[in-house]
Amino acid sequence: MLAQVNDAQAMTIAAHRLFFALRPDTESSGAIASAMAVLKGTTAVRHRLLKFANLHVTLHFLGDFAEYPHDFAERAKIVAGAVDFPPFEFVLDRIVSFRGRNQSPWVLRSAPDSESKLHDFWQQLGAALTQAGLGAELERRFTPHVTIAYGDAQLPEPIAIVPVRWRVRRFALIDSRIGRAHHEVLAEWELA
Repeated sequence: MLAQVNDAQAMTIAAHRLFFALRPDTESSGAIASAMAVLKGTTAVRHRLLKFANLHVTLHFLGDFAEYPHDFAERAKIVAGAVDFPPFEFVLDRIVSFRGRNQSPWVLRSAPDSESKLHDFWQQLGAALTQAGLGAELERRFTPHVTIAYGDAQLPEPIAIVPVRWRVRRFALIDSRIGRAHHEVLAEWELA
């Protein structure tokens, strides 16, 4: 039986958080770095930038676990390996903030007119996970974004950036060690 943990438990133990994500390639990484640099000169609100190696778009959260869930992860890998979806592109065009518990996540948001293929891919992967019995923790809504910083307040208004064209050619299963700011890529799959 898998030992899933709740939010209170996750804060006290080094748990594993598994999720599927898109990781930026070299081209989009450079553009995201430029967007992150915009924060330094455009706001007086204090913020903490995230480690560049951890930047991603979360597709599907699979759960928090007290111990690494070998069987669960292997089942998730099998599902991901069977996904058949062509490469696609979306565009990140602004920095906005979300309401947070202690700090506000500051994120790169995608242009609404560029999200349709991203939403289609999210739905297909989610349907496959649900059909395989791995969908207990899946979100019903999807707001594509890349968290780049945490601020001590919400941004008063969006900050326009030079559009980041993200060509999606692969996706990954990631194990995030809660409280350690470390992401381990468990496996990656090329889009067909």
